[in-house]
Amino acid sequence: MEKINDIIVMRLIYMSYAAFNLGTYQHKDSRIQDEYTKVAIEVGKKVVKNLEILPEPSRRGLVFTTSTGPISSVKEFNQILDEKDYFGVNPSIFPNIMLSTCMSRIAMELQINGPTICMYSHADFEPMRCSVIQILDDLCDMVLLLDNRDNKFCFGTLIMRDFMINKKYKRFGIDCVNVLKSGRNYLCV
Repeated sequence: MEKINDIIVMRLIYMSYAAFNLGTYQHKDSRIQDEYTKVAIEVGKKVVKNLEILPEPSRRGLVFTTSTGPISSVKEFNQILDEKDYFGVNPSIFPNIMLSTCMSRIAMELQINGPTICMYSHADFEPMRCSVIQILDDLCDMVLLLDNRDNKFCFGTLIMRDFMINKKYKRFGIDCVNVLKSGRNYLCV
């Protein structure tokens, strides 16, 4: 008999940039974080907020995806370069133009020490598939999947192993047998 790996989509959080209140955001590094990072951290916190069981940090994973990257930070950086040359660039804002900066800040904030993956995606199924594979390969018991589209929205999804979740909180199940059989070409949901 084949073992079935039950993986649950626990929470889904959507936040538009218009609904994000910069005035109420408090963080020790808020001065050097761009809005792109602030929104992603806020959504990540909301996704894992008030969980009864949270795996140890080494069993937590993160898949961070975007189709845009931090465009507003890149534009700001390029404008400063255009106006003042390299001498006008504040070294603390330079890292904001790299996609991995936002991902690493989220991982540090939420104590995610398991696999962290950054990818560009255009609203396809690949990030979800990648998240489930991290759990199936026993690299982690929980994956936070964040999709951040600069100046539009950030969408957070919490994916966990079945045994990590109290029965009353189960939402959506993913039967993962076909992922293993198929060479991971598709998911059977």
